[in-house]
Amino acid sequence: MEMGYPAFPLQFQEDSPLAMSTDVKSIDFMPGTPRAGAKPSYDFMQSLLKDEESLGTQDDYIRHALDEMDAHGIERALIGVGLEDKTGQRALNQHPDRFLPSCGVDPNRGIDALRHIERMHDEFGILSASAFPAVCVPQVPIDDKRCYPVCAKCCELDIPKAITDCANTRGADKILCAGYFPMGLSLARIFRGMPHVPFRDEVWPKFLRENALRVLKLEG
Repeated sequence: MEMGYPAFPLQFQEDSPLAMSTDVKSIDFMPGTPRAGAKPSYDFMQSLLKDEESLGTQDDYIRHALDEMDAHGIERALIGVGLEDKTGQRALNQHPDRFLPSCGVDPNRGIDALRHIERMHDEFGILSASAFPAVCVPQVPIDDKRCYPVCAKCCELDIPKAITDCANTRGADKILCAGYFPMGLSLARIFRGMPHVPFRDEVWPKFLRENALRVLKLEG
């Protein structure tokens, strides 16, 4: 099953109507847990990073992430996990009610990408695998044949594969809330712009929460 992330940063007009559901606790599909020494990981996209607070130094990165989530109504967050990511592992172990495991995958890696998904599923119980085609090197179109084995592996493991995309009508049951915290935008910046996204009223609950509950097989 493929799901779509909305693309941030958002383009909006300041006078656009604010129709976002404010009483729905959201499930964020694309945050990370801030960690010390993270900046070099984003050197390849340095020119795109705009706000200083996203990668700033914190005394307790997991507590900082939780405080930011609480301040913006994010009930649970899907975070990437890996063998070398001790912060992510600790967040999942300490707060399993708030953080959910996922893994990123680069379809360019072929069979190694499939082994990676399987290992992350066996060791961490990942609930999804995600790909960001625009930042793969080389880039990978979402309908490229390199994506087929990844999709097949996700189907085999019965987990969704998420891609960066956007929809409002026939895609309303597939779109997921996914910001860029802490990689390039603060949650304050994301949620300041989010209400201006021109979703229909009936799409907001699906975008913020309902679709995530369904595809991740979570209880509401």
